[in-house]
Amino acid sequence: MTQYAPSLPRPLRPGGLLLAGMLLALGCQSDPDSPTATSASPEAGTRLDGPAPAESGQPHLHAGEDGTVWMSWVEPVGEDRHALRYATLDDTSWAAPRTAARGGDWFVNWADVPSLRPLPSGRLAAQYLRSTGPDPLAYAVQITQTDGAGTWRSAVRPHDDGTATEHGFVSLLPWPDDRLLAVWLDGRTMAGRDGHGGEMTLRGGVLDATGTVEQRALLDDRTCECCPTTAVRTKGEALVAYRDRSADEVRNIRLVRFDGQSWSDPAVLHDDGWRIEGCPVNGPALAAAGDRVAAAWYTAPGGVPRVNVAFSADGGRQFGDPIVVAKGTPTGRVDVVWLGEGRVAVSWLGTSAADAPALRVRAVATDGASRPAVPMATLASASRGVGMPRLVRSGPHLYAAWTHPEEGVQVGRLRTNALRQGKRCYSSSESLIPPMVRRRNGPCIDASGPPARALSPSCQSERRAETMYPARRPSRAVRPSPGVPNWYSSPPPRLTRKLACPTEALRLGLSSTSSKSSAVPAFSMSSWRPPPPRPSSGYTRRPDAGRKR
Repeated sequence: MTQYAPSLPRPLRPGGLLLAGMLLALGCQSDPDSPTATSASPEAGTRLDGPAPAESGQPHLHAGEDGTVWMSWVEPVGEDRHALRYATLDDTSWAAPRTAARGGDWFVNWADVPSLRPLPSGRLAAQYLRSTGPDPLAYAVQITQTDGAGTWRSAVRPHDDGTATEHGFVSLLPWPDDRLLAVWLDGRTMAGRDGHGGEMTLRGGVLDATGTVEQRALLDDRTCECCPTTAVRTKGEALVAYRDRSADEVRNIRLVRFDGQSWSDPAVLHDDGWRIEGCPVNGPALAAAGDRVAAAWYTAPGGVPRVNVAFSADGGRQFGDPIVVAKGTPTGRVDVVWLGEGRVAVSWLGTSAADAPALRVRAVATDGASRPAVPMATLASASRGVGMPRLVRSGPHLYAAWTHPEEGVQVGRLRTNALRQGKRCYSSSESLIPPMVRRRNGPCIDASGPPARALSPSCQSERRAETMYPARRPSRAVRPSPGVPNWYSSPPPRLTRKLACPTEALRLGLSSTSSKSSAVPAFSMSSWRPPPPRPSSGYTRRPDAGRKR
């Protein structure tokens, strides 16, 4: 008999899922996920007619190197039977759906989503879950692949423990020599224990074209029990991200790498310090372009929900400080894709301007710059019925898929230039943003700092001083005449005051103070010096030269 997830709640209001008719451009404010937006973007997301029926769910998206969008989903076929179906998208038209697998003993769950992955050789691979006993938490991973003629082979299990325990949250990656790399959560040490007793582990293996499993390995012996995993290919390795679980219940995101021979030791992406006595069902997301990697994840240290993104330029060995993408109201369930030009798009479940659940998307650059978030779709609910929304990019469009509790799998499309609307802002992360870039972009408050109207009086006075006497360099070397003040080397006295708040110091480019600390080092504008003058023929330009008399 098919095992089901708990019954899904009904939508908050009838009418189905409505896409936002107008994308809202949030200003530079303290809460990027705040519903207090006042400006609107002319770009609009569109809802595509999908190939899945109203009873469908668990969608998964993948964009191939040729731009083809692949979508898989689960739908019922008869009583107590399900099928993993898939179709490809050409602009706005879907090809006829096909079936990868079907059966009557599947484990169907809103969070543990089956998936399909095209391989470079033209073959396909897919994974789904099958119940292995009367215990609702006893299920196994099933991986099936097509042969050279396109026929689906019998499914195999990548794990060989034979225990009636949890196995799932699979990530698949194409691997050299027409092989397949699989990573999954493995609960074999929970055998004979009630509930979630024992330790959930992370394991991996490599499958050849016939389904033979090689190089099985234990990657981490204690992980979060039910947070999805994610994996990407860098130039020479595989990078896997997952949510860890420490002895004192701190659940950070960890990373492991595979070079084809061995796995690295787990490394913490960032120490969020989020302690929670239970699985949040919120896994990370990775996107890679060569050795450039973006990692997005949900966290809530101190009970404050937020969505972060961090960047790596060396294949995931080192990441910069996290950039806050959304804070305050996000539900999480993130995804991330590269947009090019050093930018990524991050998606998450948050709220719209009308305080309604929404699938939101925001573009963030590697230097911390971002545009206001836009609601790609307004949802009837942000409950489990929405599932795990997925995001991919193909050409000038972003495509997202999610589940509506009554209408099944939904697909939306958004032009990437919609994410360029609104004022450019910088995050308060510890990433090094060139000071002149911050000055050039004007008084834009960082994403986690206070809005301009909430600045302290001392900061407001500094803002007024910066407006009256902006920090800038001369267009050419100027040698001051005797008795004539040179404001470039000696700013007015009112600008020699020490800054009183870290956000203003960051904005003016005068301090790289960490966002984790409220202390601001003393700084005086009088310490600034212009660049050395360029070589000249000895000609001295008078400060008043060219002025009408």
